[in-house]
Amino acid sequence: MLDIRDFGAMPEGKDEGQGCRTAIQAAIDEAADQITWRHGQAIWIPPGRWRILGGSLIVPRLPTTREIHFLGAGREVSYLTNDHDPRSNPMFLGDPCPTNLHHGPGVTFRGLGLAVGRDHRVFHWDVPIVHAGEDHRRLMAEFVACFFWSGPLSTVPLVEIRGGFRCLFQNSWFYGVNSLRGEAAAVLFSGGGLRMDDCHTKFNPGALLEVDGAGEVLVTGSRSEGAYRRPAWQFRNASNLTLINLANEGKGEGPALIDLENCTDVEIINPQLALADVPYDAEGHFADGIQLRGCDSVAISGAYGAAYQNQAVGRAVALRVDGECSNIRARLQTGSLEPATQVAIDERAVGCSGEIWSRSAKTRAVWYTPG
Repeated sequence: MLDIRDFGAMPEGKDEGQGCRTAIQAAIDEAADQITWRHGQAIWIPPGRWRILGGSLIVPRLPTTREIHFLGAGREVSYLTNDHDPRSNPMFLGDPCPTNLHHGPGVTFRGLGLAVGRDHRVFHWDVPIVHAGEDHRRLMAEFVACFFWSGPLSTVPLVEIRGGFRCLFQNSWFYGVNSLRGEAAAVLFSGGGLRMDDCHTKFNPGALLEVDGAGEVLVTGSRSEGAYRRPAWQFRNASNLTLINLANEGKGEGPALIDLENCTDVEIINPQLALADVPYDAEGHFADGIQLRGCDSVAISGAYGAAYQNQAVGRAVALRVDGECSNIRARLQTGSLEPATQVAIDERAVGCSGEIWSRSAKTRAVWYTPG
């Protein structure tokens, strides 16, 4: 294991205002040189605040299956920060070099606080993929027991990855991201094998996850503190999604808390469908619980929504299915005395069926579209 102090890194207060980016980059480069065919290399980030000033840390391209591990003493003990320096935005940047595109690194962050200024990113990987069908050309990133922090009301994602493969977010917190301008804490494009377990946005409203063009996505036991004028959970052009116990505070989301567009082979289990506190547009529309647009082969079970009909303007519903959808199966529960008012199924949708049970009235409503 490499220790950044052995490369000259000094913590805040002892770095003479210069930060320690050069020292940490030297440790990263040394780790890349030491990596063997079967094993990665670890870099130890000791307790303290370590400032990244004057530029981004570059994640190098590595031979397939090799990894660099950034290990801290705990997300509230070992901090990397760019101290609001715009030159160090993002804090970590994928190597932009166009050579060796057949290689993609594996990188792991464990037990670290990762703090950046407002509208700065912690991690940004956006290198073109020459042959997207070959998984070994993609980034494999893991973020475990980390605390991502940005300046209040930040309008950019904290983590943005294009071309990720088998990325993992586990037991991690996201603070500072704000969705007033349409961003989520973590945004992933054109990847596969994403897993998110027990992650949360903390302390202020912010959407948690946006996925576009991905497959084999598993999200479990994670919570968004709410969002404004965008979904808390958004999935587009994705396939093979399993979403379990998604929780949401319910703020000013829109058009839905959980929004899926052009997605296939989806299973949603026991989502918590909170009522939005405020409308998401000037006309007074409130967010639906789940909205499906152009989706195929979706199964929903265990969903519970409160009495959505109380939000009268452009009435919200627990589940909305548009006419481009097909093969939707749903079983929901509601606190409403009128369960039939809690779903809106376009009659043009093909092969859709389900039921919604009222806990209060002890009655149910069923629906079916031919196909």
